[in-house]
Amino acid sequence: MKIPLSIEKCTTYDREPVLAAMRVCLDRLGGMKAFVAPGQRVLLKPNLLAPKPYTTTDASIVEAVARLVLEVGATPVVGDSCAIGSAAGVAKKAGMTPGLESLGLEPVLDLGKSRPGGTLNGEVAHPQVSSGLDGFDAVINLPKIKVHQQCYLTLGVKNLYGCVPGRRKALWHFKVGADALCFAKMLVVNCHAIAPVLTIADGIMAMERLGPMNGDPNMVGLITACGDTLALDRVWVEILGADPEKHLVLEAAHQLGMSASLDMENIEILGPPLEDCLARNFKLCADEDMMPVKFSLPHILRGLWRQFRARRTKPVSVPVS
Repeated sequence: MKIPLSIEKCTTYDREPVLAAMRVCLDRLGGMKAFVAPGQRVLLKPNLLAPKPYTTTDASIVEAVARLVLEVGATPVVGDSCAIGSAAGVAKKAGMTPGLESLGLEPVLDLGKSRPGGTLNGEVAHPQVSSGLDGFDAVINLPKIKVHQQCYLTLGVKNLYGCVPGRRKALWHFKVGADALCFAKMLVVNCHAIAPVLTIADGIMAMERLGPMNGDPNMVGLITACGDTLALDRVWVEILGADPEKHLVLEAAHQLGMSASLDMENIEILGPPLEDCLARNFKLCADEDMMPVKFSLPHILRGLWRQFRARRTKPVSVPVS
């Protein structure tokens, strides 16, 4: 059986058109009810890297997904574990808070401390993901489509690295950053461990050239949804005109025995034909602008010291109401 992946065109972040496009996109997959059930508590995991233009998953995308989860009779909660700042603070500055409050949702959640890591097939460890995930029946992954100066692209698999608590992200960069393929395997195993029931990608305004924070916007004009995160990433490599061999997440998944999700012949595109959705002249990160997938030990120690001092001084948190 082929993996169904839905694509819907949308060239605006206005609330109502985004909601309409999201509904059409998910209806092709059986609607939100095919992924979540009444009474479930559902984590919506956007990209909350930093409140900079086109860096986070757009507020209209998060709100639309939350509305559809509510319609099923489930409870959506937006959450992340940010390396810098708080999830609530980033969400507020990114304009998410008013729409989520209008739906009566809980405040944006910082996912908290870690729970134990593990392995896949005894080969690669996944990091200690946030213990806050234990309070949810399902996870919906909401990545922002961007280039990445360390990982080539940041798509669905990479977005779930945000479930690793704060500074542990940097520690894992330091631990396996010397081996980019090993780092990619860790990302794949982390995604497998979290097992999102659905991944919906914000590819309306993607980031090109110098992502994940300092790139340029590119109106790709697409929302995509799939129950298989790897398959979604594989299709986005095609859409962006990227080189599959440079996106090491795909090679890592292949080596870990997940090739079925990577074969375009195994993926059924629902909606516009893929050839009508290809991004034109999308600028990937130039080879000379790529950086190693690692942090130096002094960088990590400085970050840990800043985090320690912030806790000692107990700054006033950014309100979400």
